Amino acid sequence: MAILSVYAPIRDSPDDAKDAFYFELQRILDSVQGHGIMSVAGDSNTTASKPDANAHGVTIRRTIKDRCSNNKRLLQVAKYNNLCLVDTQFEHKKHHLVT
Repeated sequence: MAILSVYAPIRDSPDDAKDAFYFELQRILDSVQGHGIMSVAGDSNTTASKPDANAHGVTIRRTIKDRCSNNKRLLQVAKYNNLCLVDTQFEHKKHHLVT
């Protein structure tokens, strides 16, 4: 079993930083292939819609309406590694929503 914890560059990061992140992620995924179940968890700083995912041949758990420039990179990695994209969202108590 392989569990990876990742934090992708934010939307406003230079493309070089984003490309470097996904290149390194792919290198690590290649190195853990064959270790059974693989889970990549973290903040991808992007979202993907079902139509985008379907066009790339990627399974996605639910439709996410927001789109940004990083989703193509995420979908490419997901497709190449046969990953299913899931999203979690937790309900917060009202007093935790104030910063």
